[in-house]
Amino acid sequence: MKVYLSHSKKMDYINELYNPIKEAFFLKEEFYFPHEKSAESLNGFDYYKQFDVVVAEVSHTGTGIGIELGFAYALNIPIICFYKKGTKYANSLNSVTDKFFEYDSIDDFLFKLYIVIEKRYHLTIMGLYHMLGIPEHLGKHMLDTAAVCYLIASNIVTSKYNLMNIENIFGKVVTSFDRIKYLNEESTLVKEMLLHDVGNLIKLQPYEIETDLTRWIRDYLDKKSNGDEHLATDFICKLFYFTDEQIERLNLKNLENCVNVANSNDICVKIEAYADQRVSSNGVVSLEEGLKELKNIHSKDPKATLYGKKVDKIIEAAFKNEEQIFEVCKLTKEDINKETIEQISKELETFGIWEN
Repeated sequence: MKVYLSHSKKMDYINELYNPIKEAFFLKEEFYFPHEKSAESLNGFDYYKQFDVVVAEVSHTGTGIGIELGFAYALNIPIICFYKKGTKYANSLNSVTDKFFEYDSIDDFLFKLYIVIEKRYHLTIMGLYHMLGIPEHLGKHMLDTAAVCYLIASNIVTSKYNLMNIENIFGKVVTSFDRIKYLNEESTLVKEMLLHDVGNLIKLQPYEIETDLTRWIRDYLDKKSNGDEHLATDFICKLFYFTDEQIERLNLKNLENCVNVANSNDICVKIEAYADQRVSSNGVVSLEEGLKELKNIHSKDPKATLYGKKVDKIIEAAFKNEEQIFEVCKLTKEDINKETIEQISKELETFGIWEN
């Protein structure tokens, strides 16, 4: 892929753009640096036809940038804009692209540049996992949890409690497992659960890291989120165009919020929380088995959710939530097992997580 780098000459583009991009071992594309040898702008309209994408640093306005982006827009070349935190890009740029990314450091810029460039090659969830260096066990957990979520949501049969029905949840009625591959981002719950634990990248141990890229991403995200895997998940999901509502739902479904989930009328939160609790380190298990495993893990950490006096209330709420879900679902809890989930999980590997 050939990438044209557009920028203002008002910035220190050699040290702030050119050198960092050249030194980023994970950026494999062919970048063209227009002012590497000369500050003059000599390129005409036809010159830009050779490029696959234009990346523009738009913290500073400039006539030259406007002309270059105008050429790219006329040639239907994708335009991706970056701007420094605390600056404001020109409103006129909204007429040529809707892809704008704020960054607060060089590492932040490089990470986001890597994602938006690489996503043109990897449009499925497995491609995303590969891009981020998600280890197999973490990817499998998110796939299985999304599969549980899908199976339950696609079998909701009543609007008791004024809960959403399947048309609201997925944006379309899906009646066959074979059609899961055709679901797109309208499948809100599936998309959310496919990334719900992505921030756990920062918890990877050295023996789990296979590449320098994964190590760099882990260290970057750890610093970006101050060591909080939930904040790391929020950050990544926002980068992949999750709405504020989706981010809030992912945070609400966490185990520590289980009592509120059981008292909620939001079927989406209920299903997501339950799906997460049904998938353990050994795959799909009963709710009782899943909570038992979590309780054993948490028993050694006073800061953990399932520790101390609050444990009984959380477990009681989890079973209450399970009972409520199956009051409005034509499945039984036994229908959710390793065999049924494995089939859906495999299909979900081709799930399209974003637009090209």
